[in-house]
Formats: sequence, structure tokens, C-alpha cells
Amino acid sequence: WCRMTSPGAQLQRGLFMTFMKTRLAIMMFIQYVIWGAWYLTITTYLTQTLHFTGTQAGLVFSTVSLASLVSPFFVGLIADRFFATERVMAFLYIVSAALLYLAAQMTTFSGVFWVMLVFCLAYFPTVGLTNSITMQSVKDPGRDFPPIRVLGTLGFIVAVSFVSLNKLEASSGQFMVAAAAGVVMAIYSITSLPHTPPPARGQKVTWQRAVGLDTLSMMKQTNFMIFIIASILACIPLTFYYSFANAYLNDLRVPNAGFMMTLGQWAEVVMLLAMPALFRFVSIRGVLLLGLASWTLRYVLLAYGNADGNCNCHIHSDGNCHVYSDGNCDRNVYANSDGNNNCFANGNCDPDPAAAAFTDATASADAAAACGQLLC
Repeated sequence: WCRMTSPGAQLQRGLFMTFMKTRLAIMMFIQYVIWGAWYLTITTYLTQTLHFTGTQAGLVFSTVSLASLVSPFFVGLIADRFFATERVMAFLYIVSAALLYLAAQMTTFSGVFWVMLVFCLAYFPTVGLTNSITMQSVKDPGRDFPPIRVLGTLGFIVAVSFVSLNKLEASSGQFMVAAAAGVVMAIYSITSLPHTPPPARGQKVTWQRAVGLDTLSMMKQTNFMIFIIASILACIPLTFYYSFANAYLNDLRVPNAGFMMTLGQWAEVVMLLAMPALFRFVSIRGVLLLGLASWTLRYVLLAYGNADGNCNCHIHSDGNCHVYSDGNCDRNVYANSDGNNNCFANGNCDPDPAAAAFTDATASADAAAACGQLLC
């Protein structure tokens, strides 16, 4: 006992935990490189290079929403019960990388749609799994998770910037970048992530727990229910932005449009780091209202801006949307909560086909501006 509590042992444990956080931060970074390499720019590639209609491009983008609806069920039924988390992740990353390579070869709508759908079904469960493995590996999730998660946002920024600055926004090369990151992540999962046995092994399997209804029990709390409803409503126009903003900005001849869009993620990083200080003066409700107001202002600027002026002024406060669940879920529920939040945010009544139909498949600046005015 004396040896275990000696200063040397405490220092060793401290160094081990610091190294653990570093490994988890690198995991988050690569995880979001895979996502960011294609997420903002795929519609530009589909409409400008493959000449898909807006409706077709919107349907391809909607595969993200379909996968987000399914991924919590996968995590609850399989990953949490039968296999070590890092091994499930490695398998899914290899499958995702192969599918991204295949997507780069597809030129027809049916080919791209089905490959992207299967890819999203393989990739998006890893979003919840990375959160789960982080929660189980750190001592204080409420304190330790946010700095680790920020590295994910930085990875997203680096990926989008690399694709944009290397003129890959209208190229299938963006899929190759994501595929390469997927292979790296598969190797990293096996060699560098902590062994994480299935957290629910041996527990009684109920369909309610498998699909995350234990997390949805929080809907009995009026505040949480209002938060979820507000998240769904806020994320409907947000999907318009992610699916067509890059094509819109490219039509306006904005140079390095994807790189310019990363200003939103930089704002997210700033908001996440400023959150503790902000809470000294503003309530959670005030922070959420500030985020919603910022989104509204962004849509106004996009609708009425121009390439040389306020159209480049993207205001994004996505980090605000994670505050409530961070403070109101215990360790066991948090991973499912974050997965369901992804389900609500990315898998809500998906407007991509509607947005595309509204723009009449032209991806023109006038149509996109009209779409922005509709959102406002």
C-alpha cells in the first residue's frame, strides 16, 4: 500500500494518464479528419464534376442522416456487448477506407449513393465508439472529455483546409484523403488505443437498453425535452448549410471556399475554450439562445452577402449544443446520450432532398441564395 501511494507511484500514474489523454486526443484528431475530408465538399464534387442534379446530390448527402439513425442501435446491440471497442473500431475503419476508395471510382448516381450509404453505416458508429472509449479511459469525463474532443474539431479543420487548399473540392481526391486517414486510424486503433472490453458484457440484453431508451428516459425532464426539440429544429436548417454551402460559395467564386468555411470550426474551438468563463456570467439557457441567434445571423449573411464581404463571415456555435448532456448524464449513460444526440442532430427529418429540389438541381448562386433566404 505504501508503495502504491508513494510520490513515485503517484507520478507514474499521472504520467500514464497524461499519455493516455494524448493517445485519445490523437484518436479524436484522426477520427474527424476522415469526416472532414469529404463532408463539406462532396456536393461540390457531385454537382460540378459528376454533374448530378441537386436532388441527386441531396439524396447522397442524406446517407449521413440514415446512418446516424441506425448507428446507436449498432453500438447498443453489438459493440457494447460482444467485442472489445478498439477491435470493432479497427474493423469499421478498414471497411470505411475500402468503401471510400470505391466511392472515388463511382460516376453514376446509383453507384455513389449505395457506396456512400454503406460507408456511412460503417463509419458513423465509430463516432459513438470514440466517445465511449474516451469516457471509459479517463478519470473525470466531465473535466477530461472536452479538451480531448477539441482535437476532433481541429482534425476536421485540418482535413477541410487540406482538401480546399490543394484544389480537391471538386475532385474525387477528397475520398482518397479520407480513405488514407481511415487506414491510419485502423492501425492506430489496434496498436495505440487502450484495450476496452465490451462495457455491457454479461448484462441482461433488453431491446430498450439496446436501442438507447435508457438514455431517452431523460426526456421525462422538461428541460431536456425542450433541449432535444430545439436541437432538432436547429439542425434542420444546419443540414441545408452543410450540404450546399460549399457549392454555393464556389458558384460565387469564393477562393478556397472550404478553407473559408473552417472559420466556423475555429469559432467552435474558441467557444468551447471560453465556455467555463462564459458560464460565470450567462446561464445555460442564455448560451443556447446565443448559439441559436448566431446560427440565424449566419444564414442571413449567407443569404444576402457577397463573395467579397459578409458572405465570408461564418458564425458557428456548435459547441454550445453539447453543454446540456455533459452536465446531466452519468458516465454510463453519456456515451448513449451523445450517440442519440448525433441521431437527433444528423438523423432528424432530413431536408437534403427537399433543399435540393428547391434549388432545382442547379446549384446556382441565385438558387442557393434563395434557399438561404428560405432558411432565414
